[in-house]
Amino acid sequence: MFTRHHDIDRLTKKLLDLAGTEPGESWRQLVLDTGVHPDYLISSHGRVLSLPRMRNNPRGPVLWPGKVIKASKLKNGHQRFSVRDGGKSRTVLVHRAVVRTFVGASAASSGITHVDGDPSNNALSNLSFESSMPPRTDEPVQRAFIQTQPSPVPATTHPATIHPATSRETSLDLGSANANLLIAYLHRFDRERTQRAYWNDLRRFFGTEHVNRELAQRATFLHVNEHIAEMERNDQKASTIKRRIAAIRGFYDWLLALELVERNPANRQLLRRVRRVSARDRVVFYLSAEQASALVAAAAANARTGVRDQALVQTLLHCVLRRSEAAAMDVEHIRPLGSFTVLDIPQAKGGADQYVKIPDHIDAIIHEYRNEFNITTGPLWRSFSNNSYGNRLSAHAIYRIVTKAAEDAGLPTTGAHTLRHTGCTLAIEAGATIQQVQAHARHKSIDTTMTYVHQRDRLRDSAADFIRVTDADAHVDDKS
Repeated sequence: MFTRHHDIDRLTKKLLDLAGTEPGESWRQLVLDTGVHPDYLISSHGRVLSLPRMRNNPRGPVLWPGKVIKASKLKNGHQRFSVRDGGKSRTVLVHRAVVRTFVGASAASSGITHVDGDPSNNALSNLSFESSMPPRTDEPVQRAFIQTQPSPVPATTHPATIHPATSRETSLDLGSANANLLIAYLHRFDRERTQRAYWNDLRRFFGTEHVNRELAQRATFLHVNEHIAEMERNDQKASTIKRRIAAIRGFYDWLLALELVERNPANRQLLRRVRRVSARDRVVFYLSAEQASALVAAAAANARTGVRDQALVQTLLHCVLRRSEAAAMDVEHIRPLGSFTVLDIPQAKGGADQYVKIPDHIDAIIHEYRNEFNITTGPLWRSFSNNSYGNRLSAHAIYRIVTKAAEDAGLPTTGAHTLRHTGCTLAIEAGATIQQVQAHARHKSIDTTMTYVHQRDRLRDSAADFIRVTDADAHVDDKS
């Protein structure tokens, strides 16, 4: 009988020997914006190791030997790698991970440049950044737009664990000097996804998960404007910038109602203008009917998971679900309603309980999948990987299934939300009314639904089709 801890130590030493240490290179535990990750090491030269550890599979725990993580290259030349963070997979830019781990969060959130102009050279000595913070020694330094932090405060509860009925934070005196106003504010929202979104947006602005009255009062519109400027420098979408600023504005509206602050630093009259994108100019990527058919065929081609993947893709397409809604699906959510079959969507976007019709042929495909894997209750979409067999698929896992099927079908990069756009667009193309599509997609505003019509009409009735210059253009006219 082997000693697991002994074997883990032995395999860790073997992995480090395999990776080697280059002159001037040092290794530390990886630091992300969520904290220190002891399962990974990153070097000052930008190399990453996934350390040996115990993993669970259907036959019980197994010892995983670890590996050297190979970074992939983006179109702009920067490198990224994937890690498991909080049970989910996420991608991380190598140069930012190096700076965050060896210098601190403040520097990692600033503009980072590669001194030699080579974005694949991620050695710390080749990275230039702006930071007034000293290099970190043991604990990660928090990013903050409000530069002078209050005295250290204890860590707080992660938003995923917050519940008004159980959290000890609910009894805090909000007027006390060190009360965590951020945690108290999150109790306004009953959906975990909404809590997490506000948590991330506000923590990104304040640079800490503990926002007391002193820190909240220190913020000015100058901090918010700098926050906007940095997001623009990082090429964030206008919709992302507006969402994050709306989170700050909502938080301060709440503080004003409690008379804990005297002003809202995110007041619209004080902020720099964020570039606007009208609904008519918004580009919505969707698949044609032929491309959607090719995607379904590619999803079904996997010998091990094809039945599940095809059923999942078809459900996303025909029920125009958000990936979070698909991930939350239970067998019990599918029920008859008169002569139809519907899917209940508890606490959908906006907080309301909703339902959507499941077409008969999609219901049959779901039943085939359930029978194939003997799924009678609980989560509908399940993992078949060795590490998480039988567990509920996460929203990110659903995204990866769709992108992999699109890649196999030779299609452009296609995410799960693209299937929602595709379902809406194909319904309109086939003759569905705007009101029918709005109801099926559960759009709160018909302006959202009209986006699909604006794009179709703009392309179908384009002035480009009337321009005739060469004989070839005239020949096209003759054929049409």
